[in-house]
Amino acid sequence: LREQTTADKPAYGMTINMLRGSVDNTLLTSYIGAFLNKTTFNVKADGGFVECVSDFVGGKEVVNPTIDTPTYSTKPVFESWQAVLSYGTSLSSLTALDTFTEASAYIDNHIVMNPALNGSQYPIGAQYGEMDAGLSFTMLLKEDMTFYNYFLNQTELAFRLKITSDTLAGAATAYYSLQIDF
Repeated sequence: LREQTTADKPAYGMTINMLRGSVDNTLLTSYIGAFLNKTTFNVKADGGFVECVSDFVGGKEVVNPTIDTPTYSTKPVFESWQAVLSYGTSLSSLTALDTFTEASAYIDNHIVMNPALNGSQYPIGAQYGEMDAGLSFTMLLKEDMTFYNYFLNQTELAFRLKITSDTLAGAATAYYSLQIDF
């Protein structure tokens, strides 16, 4: 992770619309001024899709707002087999950890919404904490004990979790990927 700047800390957030069980706006709620607080990516070797869990904190709630037409991505979802976890003594010299069976990576912004005693139930703003990230994984040990020796010697390592898609429709070499460096 790099050092945060003020550009990493938006002041206004986004609007999240949540429709609860109906197609009319009687059950629609908008959360205005929402911020992405924490995102976790989970990958398991037993197949399936990469799981992404996101936590949002928000400001004002509006019931029965105007319904927007949703848009959906046309890109296929990431599948677990597309993930590669690499390690090394630096990000410039990584080796694929070909025996990992599951991994979980998170990024946490530690955002706290600031309430006030001003006659309103809505917060007056967001306060950013210090961002942190974490990685946990499970692997099988094999005859090459290099990684195990790094662990025993408490060697500081760099890690990269990269998930790369299949080629996009209509393109011979176009890929999209998600990469998180630790």
